[in-house]
Formats: sequence, structure tokens, C-alpha cells
Amino acid sequence: MKFTFRILAALLFSLSVGATTLPKISVAELFNEADMVAIVQVVDGQVLGELEESCGAKYKARVIRGFKGADTEYIYFGHFHGYEIGGRYLLFLTEPSRDYRPLMSTNSRSVEAEREFMEKCSNLLTANKVMHSGNGALKIMWTGEYKYKDAVAVPNRYVAFPESVPRKPADLGERGEFSEYVWILETSATEYLESIAKTSAPNKAPQPTPDLHPL
Repeated sequence: MKFTFRILAALLFSLSVGATTLPKISVAELFNEADMVAIVQVVDGQVLGELEESCGAKYKARVIRGFKGADTEYIYFGHFHGYEIGGRYLLFLTEPSRDYRPLMSTNSRSVEAEREFMEKCSNLLTANKVMHSGNGALKIMWTGEYKYKDAVAVPNRYVAFPESVPRKPADLGERGEFSEYVWILETSATEYLESIAKTSAPNKAPQPTPDLHPL
């Protein structure tokens, strides 16, 4: 089964830049830091900018199941390329006004690239942001490893469910091996997220996202 990895290839300031590296973050930490956590189905998308003026992409998604902050029928998120129209994802998002992208290390090239990107694109980045440099968007699809049941593809190098949650290795090609992908049944992931939701402190409701570029 093929898997779309252009999302991870678009990590603007992480693995593609020399000494800039990402830490491994627990799902609980992502959940607690997120403004929105939900299972969604992408219904539309648009590219922001063109060619060298590209500012990523923006997607519209229908909320299938909300765990935190996702109390509307549709949400908008971005800004990495490659999410599939019709695809289902487990999303960990922050509001447009903030980001959650911890780094283990960085360098001057990545800092300068980020500065230039934000200077060029800040007025277009109006959607909720995928957390942890794009690793907060986990694809959900059926897999033969679980007898063709729906499972979440988790980049275990960067996002960690607790060891108590069953998983199986995911064969998703060379890039998948680098990110150490594993399959976790959607039902198992959902049960764990519900357990976090019950024990986590409530946070403020997300502010409506201004739709300057409607889909």
C-alpha cells in the first residue's frame, strides 16, 4: 500500500536543514498543548501562492469525531502540502496565532528560512496549524496488518503513543522506515484519546478562523 509522504517532505524547517532536529513527543503532550484534536475527513484544499511565492496549502475538513476544541462541522488547517482530498486524519492543531514546534537543535539557516517564510506568507496563514512540524496529522486508512481494519499511521520517531497501546510495524517505504511508522488501530487510538480528554484540564475554546481565502 502506498502512502503519501509529501507532507513530511514539506517540513520547512526540520529534517531538511542540517542540524535542525525534532524531538519525540508523547500524544498526551500534543493533546494538552493543542487547541483542537479531531478525526476529520478532508473535503477541499487550495494552494497558497504560486511557485517561488508558495506559502503551502490550506484545507477544509469535516469533523468526524472531536476530542478537544473541535465543536464545529468544518475546520480549516494547514499549511503543508500533500493531504489527500477524501482522506481521513487524526489532527492535532493550534490556532493560527500560535505554533507548537519544539526542536532539539537548530541552526542559522533554518532560523533565516523561517523568518523569510513568515515575512512572505504571514497574511495567508489563516488556518489552524498542524503541530510538531506536520507530524500532528496522522493518516487513517485500512491495513492488511490488522485484517483490513482502519488504523492510524504513526511516525513513531516523532509521535509516541504509550507502550500499553498495541501497535504493529508499518511498511511504508524508505521514508516510512526513517520515521519509524507503526500502525495503531483507530479504535485503540480513540480509546486512548478519550481517556486523555477525561483527565486533561479544559482549555479555552478556539477562536473562529478568519476565512480570507474560502475553499
